[in-house]
Amino acid sequence: EIWEQTGGRVTHFVSSMGTTGTIMGTSRYLKEQNPDVEIIGLQPGEGASIAGIRRWSPEYLPSIFDASRVDRKMDIQQKEAEECTRALARVEGIFCGVSSGGAVSAALRLSQHLTHATIVAIVCDRGDRYLSTGVYSQKDTPDPATPQSFRTAVQRLTGVPNLYVLFTSDDDEDTGKPWCPDCERANAAIAQEVEQVGGTLLVCQVGDRPSWKSIDHPLRKDPQICLTSIPTLMQWSGEVPVADRRLNAELEECKTSQDVQKKVQRFLISSGQRQFQ
Repeated sequence: EIWEQTGGRVTHFVSSMGTTGTIMGTSRYLKEQNPDVEIIGLQPGEGASIAGIRRWSPEYLPSIFDASRVDRKMDIQQKEAEECTRALARVEGIFCGVSSGGAVSAALRLSQHLTHATIVAIVCDRGDRYLSTGVYSQKDTPDPATPQSFRTAVQRLTGVPNLYVLFTSDDDEDTGKPWCPDCERANAAIAQEVEQVGGTLLVCQVGDRPSWKSIDHPLRKDPQICLTSIPTLMQWSGEVPVADRRLNAELEECKTSQDVQKKVQRFLISSGQRQFQ
């Protein structure tokens, strides 16, 4: 079915690994058609507990598993898999389980580093089995993203109402605080104001000082983002920022966290959100 529906163009196949039957059988067939098809097995990251997939130790691997049929493995974290599971239901109308959301999220990650690829991921379980877990009723509280993981983090939040993105500095290794003083002053105030209007805030940490100061920083060169300063707060819709809805230079001018709060409140009012407080 995969081979026929992609017209033989499939280049990568991503599957969660439980009993490993799906990945073994599919790998066997696809490799027979084209040995260059890359097979990626998905396993839970350390500390993750995702129904349907396991991180097998060598002595407990299912007897049907043949390592030569898996080209590489990828780890998936619990929150990432759950965010993508909700996004599939919200945006695509695909009501699936968390292991399937994990497989799609891994495929999205792959897509950021490939060109001219046809990536297939398997949705192998139904969402109704997970209603009692609360995974579909949870509010998205995304972990901080990096410039490299930002695009897939945004994709997992597609369709989330009142989405904002805060671009800020990394924490200094010695102090544990943002190396950028403006960011240290603004971060908490921005998070508080967005939470008060029922918004969702995705934080993207741009890196250490030398990385951010480089003219080749990926967020400076991104044509949709064109990041010029931090902290910067943007309103987001779908996978793109809302035109002319950003707060940056004004935040650098703030001397206190109270000044930041006032600027952010005015920004939220102008974007139509503050009235819902």
